[in-house]
Amino acid sequence: MPRREDPDESSTWSDGNEPSTARPLPPPESGYEPRGLLGKGAMGEVHLAYDRALRREVALKRMDPGRTSAQLLARFRSEVQITAQLEHPGIVPVHSLHDNEAGQPEYAMKVVRGETLEEWLDEVRQACKLGKPEPEGRDLRSRLEVFLDVCDAMAYAHSRDVVHRDLKPENIMIGPYRQVYVMDWGLAKVVRSGDANTTWGPELMETELFDESSDGGVTTASDSSTKTRYGATLGTPAYMAPEQAQNSALVTAAADQYALGLVLQELVTLGRARPHVHGKEVLAYALLGGREPWVPAYPGLTLPEDLRAIVERATQKLASHRYPGVEELSADLRRYLRGEEVSVYPDNVQRRLVRGIAQHGQQVLLGLMGFGLLAAGGVAAVLVHSADVQALTDKLVVANQQAHRIDTALRGYESLISGLVYAAEHALQNPAPERSIVPQEDWQDEATRPSHARPANFYNTLSSVRDVDFGFAPGVRAEDHPSQMLQLASLYPALRDVLLDSKAFNTRELDSETQTRLVLDEGVPIVWSYVASEQGLIVGYPGTIDTYDEGYDPRTRPWYQLAASTPGPRWSALDADESNMGLLLTCSMAVREGGALLGVAGIDLTFGHVIDDLLVEPVSGAEAFLVDERGAVIVRSSQREAARTVTQYAPAPFPFASAVADITDADRPAGHVEHDGRLFVWASLDAVPWRYVLADTLSRPPEALGERP
Repeated sequence: MPRREDPDESSTWSDGNEPSTARPLPPPESGYEPRGLLGKGAMGEVHLAYDRALRREVALKRMDPGRTSAQLLARFRSEVQITAQLEHPGIVPVHSLHDNEAGQPEYAMKVVRGETLEEWLDEVRQACKLGKPEPEGRDLRSRLEVFLDVCDAMAYAHSRDVVHRDLKPENIMIGPYRQVYVMDWGLAKVVRSGDANTTWGPELMETELFDESSDGGVTTASDSSTKTRYGATLGTPAYMAPEQAQNSALVTAAADQYALGLVLQELVTLGRARPHVHGKEVLAYALLGGREPWVPAYPGLTLPEDLRAIVERATQKLASHRYPGVEELSADLRRYLRGEEVSVYPDNVQRRLVRGIAQHGQQVLLGLMGFGLLAAGGVAAVLVHSADVQALTDKLVVANQQAHRIDTALRGYESLISGLVYAAEHALQNPAPERSIVPQEDWQDEATRPSHARPANFYNTLSSVRDVDFGFAPGVRAEDHPSQMLQLASLYPALRDVLLDSKAFNTRELDSETQTRLVLDEGVPIVWSYVASEQGLIVGYPGTIDTYDEGYDPRTRPWYQLAASTPGPRWSALDADESNMGLLLTCSMAVREGGALLGVAGIDLTFGHVIDDLLVEPVSGAEAFLVDERGAVIVRSSQREAARTVTQYAPAPFPFASAVADITDADRPAGHVEHDGRLFVWASLDAVPWRYVLADTLSRPPEALGERP
């Protein structure tokens, strides 16, 4: 390289083959000049400092002076050694490790400016809370892209045999140019040793750590569920895998994947993946692998089923049931972003149809018709006008979109009842604290009635959002089951939250007066939540003055028997409400201990809500139906008034008998057919074996779309 003179005489460039005329540099100043505290964590402090030798700002992390045991000092040194050897754009580089003036270790690293993922998400939540659009660059796709950057960093760390063990939004930083960093490797653990290419620092035995708190090693620095804990359990319970809550020393990379699954749920739903509870309660929640329901935290959010399936796979209770690794999780997420099928939610014919139409429009529709997949009777239709093609395309897309919308809603309600079942399993297996219980007969007397009971416009009777009510099968008396009465009464918070969450995930944050008005006067989608036991007791919410019919035995009801005989959430429309609220769509699920049946939990939606909010007619003049696999009508959009007043339910056959065979054909989960001057377009639901059907009067000659010969 030729020699170049610099205008600044103190600086000279040389190719190294000639004597340098540069003046020697003075000895560099050493040390770090403190410039203020950047933040404090559970184990250390991070200070901003000026590196005098290299004339740059750095971040200095040092031990908390109050936590200087030999074990924690060893962990601190292990943290810096592990972090320094993880060379990845998503992991902050370490510059040096040294002892400070007090003789304690500290290390210098790159200064990361920006905000935590928690703060970044809070801005999105605030906008949604105010009914505003998501901030630019923070829509769902952008949030998923940030998450993929985190996955890439963790996949690299796992390839180097390092498990983070404390992944959470607070430990993820987003820089001003959307750089993404995984921070705070203080709990990092090498999960495999003996690799000749690995030069990790000394591995710590988890039993060497100790806890100075008085609650048996569950809590130290804080009893907030979102704070890092040390002691017998290492990590943050709100993002902890079940195996980590059981024994932190035995975790693998699958535990990090579990935490990523919880973070992904928050990125999509904008709600917490685990509730804000404290102390041992949240640790118990982690041990059981509990998650909050998959429901939107704010109105208007779309929760794709593909993403739900990805979260569910990543957060399986057993580590062996999760993705093989973070790479497979991120690969599925990238498939979703490209509009492709994800491995854990395979396309059925219906979803392939929607995907194809979305990408290739009329060409796909014509191709499917040419193969007889959409034509009546398996005969290819002849489309004579492009306008007719577009009209049919629009109806097919609408039917599939509506089916997906209903599926998403039903899956959300299934998540709510799953949470209730989790609470009931815990309640019915553990002693409950003493509390005052107002027997149902005392509701009739004004002197003994709960003080919060008041007339409710929605329930048309005296009701209370602060109380539950009880029912007993014939021959069952409250005094014979005092312990179970207390156990069922302890379910009040879970029963209440089911109703509030069915409106929106942030409804719990509203003041009690607003919550009361929503539930009792305006009405929320789920109108009743309840748990019945095998002993014949039933607790329900909200509490009302109305008693159960004489002779009512919950164990003989269809919703109870259906759930008791089959696994998972079960939907049925077999009952009219005893409280004169009309037809109900019920979801019930068994409560079990091992294989033993403890009882059944249930939730009810009114047909009015299903019709008004789910079974809307997006095609002008068309009627919408939900039809079961036998061709019986579950509900139809023209039933608005009848659904509110009927007292007995008898499923009616689909009113257009000539179309039933096509609509219920198992080999045609989505399609269209014409009969008797009507066009029927349908799409299958995944949550239940039902089909969403649009029945529309033809506005042009039948031959335009190809009548069945």
